[in-house]
Amino acid sequence: MNKLKVINDSEIDLIEIFETLWNNKLKLFGFTVICTLLVFLYFKDQERYFIANVKLNPITSYEYNNYKKNNDFGFYKIDILNALQLYIEIINDRKIIEQVIIENELVEKKEYDNEKDYYNAVASFASSFSIRKENYDIKNANVNTNTSNWVLSVDHYDVEKIKIAINSINNLVNHEAKNILKLKFNTYLSSAQQIKNFEIEDIERLMQYSVDDYIHDTEARLAFLREQAIIARKLKIEFPPNNFLTFQADKGLITKFEDVNNPFFTRGYVAIESEIDLLQNRDNKELFINKLFELENKKRSLIEDKTLQRAEFLFNSSPVYSDNFYAAKLEESSLKIEYFNSLLIPVALAGIISSIVCAIHILLWNSIKNRRKKIL
Repeated sequence: MNKLKVINDSEIDLIEIFETLWNNKLKLFGFTVICTLLVFLYFKDQERYFIANVKLNPITSYEYNNYKKNNDFGFYKIDILNALQLYIEIINDRKIIEQVIIENELVEKKEYDNEKDYYNAVASFASSFSIRKENYDIKNANVNTNTSNWVLSVDHYDVEKIKIAINSINNLVNHEAKNILKLKFNTYLSSAQQIKNFEIEDIERLMQYSVDDYIHDTEARLAFLREQAIIARKLKIEFPPNNFLTFQADKGLITKFEDVNNPFFTRGYVAIESEIDLLQNRDNKELFINKLFELENKKRSLIEDKTLQRAEFLFNSSPVYSDNFYAAKLEESSLKIEYFNSLLIPVALAGIISSIVCAIHILLWNSIKNRRKKIL
């Protein structure tokens, strides 16, 4: 009989346990809520690291229309893809990101013993900024794929600082992009102007060569004519014989008979000396210089060509010189924060553990009270 009683005393009465917990439900609930709230407040104030993703949007088609006049002229084109690539190249250079990190104290300087360690930390943090295709493997992402779905990602623990940093990066990168586009255009313009000047110099040199050739040919012609005139005078040939065929002059430099077997001096010294006099007293020598007129026209066309001035005017009228210029834009409204350590897990664990602890405490205390009553 005693043995049976011992066995009965060691049994667990589940109904009694549930009744005990139900009767102390307010105490159980209150203790669990207080513990859970304390854990929540504790972890809420702790530094929680997250990854921030913000979309990079290219120039809109509406904004791109403002480049139409400049692009249609064809001297220096700015398209959506090239502007986006320029923005990404500046980001990947990291200099502006390092500047933003320092200015916005994304890395605390007081945590480092010396300048070298601090700037190494800044450079290391700057390298963690990654710009990639959304939902793409970063190793396989290709800048030239297209212009949509690019995101800038970074890990940190302060949301407000990251928002300020994103805005600073956007402004500084676009400012740098504007300066680079201006520099590239001015380089193109300077190069084109230099090529134009070289072409003018080449034409002027050819013109001088033509003049020099004319002077040389004229002097040679005069020497020849003087010799022929002397021969004609010595032979007393004043005029050509009556049976001579008529001749044609080729711009006064080369005179030939249709009968090529007749010596030149047979023209007579009157005609020869007349040609000498004409050659020596020409006022409009330019008209007789071979290709000079054609070269002058080419030079005039180059000098009066307004292509470079028009290109500069159209470029200066483009959005590059506007205060609202952007090569691409980080949309702060698209910022997504993904925490590495969620509050849900510690809070849930706190709730579960605190409720178990409280339940055990209630059951033990109730058991002790029941034993005391039996003893009494």
